[in-house]
Amino acid sequence: MPEDYIYKKSGAGKREERQTRAEERYSRLRELDSLTPEQFEQGLSYEFGPCMDERFGELIVKHDLFDTALHLGFHEDPRIAFRASWALEWAFFDDMQRFGPYIPAFLDNYLRVRNPSAHRVYTKMLCHMMRKGLLDPDALQAEQIVEKTFDLLIHPDTKVAVKVWCGEILFDLSPRFDWVEEHLAETIRIQME
Repeated sequence: MPEDYIYKKSGAGKREERQTRAEERYSRLRELDSLTPEQFEQGLSYEFGPCMDERFGELIVKHDLFDTALHLGFHEDPRIAFRASWALEWAFFDDMQRFGPYIPAFLDNYLRVRNPSAHRVYTKMLCHMMRKGLLDPDALQAEQIVEKTFDLLIHPDTKVAVKVWCGEILFDLSPRFDWVEEHLAETIRIQME
């Protein structure tokens, strides 16, 4: 059987073609001196190739689109919502200090996000914010975080990576609530069975 037949049959040629188009579209966005929220959103709707989270994260930092990415985390298209959140994660770790003014909006998003693919992004970012001292939640915020995080931890459809970050967040907040450590240990025990 000819090699090009296997190549075409596998769909690899189409995949490479889509990735090439994605790279071209990203390159055009990257060259812009100013990127509007609409252009950013449109870019997220294109086929995503390797490292696109990093590349769109760079666009968030370069064009100060943190607020746009937070808003797009609730987009009706779950792919755009996830991609915006994924790029936001990259931007956050690239420039944590610049993210500071957006922490209240992020926390609000954390409490409301429903996209299962974005849960890992949000739990990971929240854990790092608290550990780096960027977020010291007040009593009400801490209570809301604990409630939301336990909800994610016990939900049967929650992915393992999200559960791990949930455990980390709850462990870090356990000194503030007497009952959290006991419930966390019991929940982990039940999850392991």
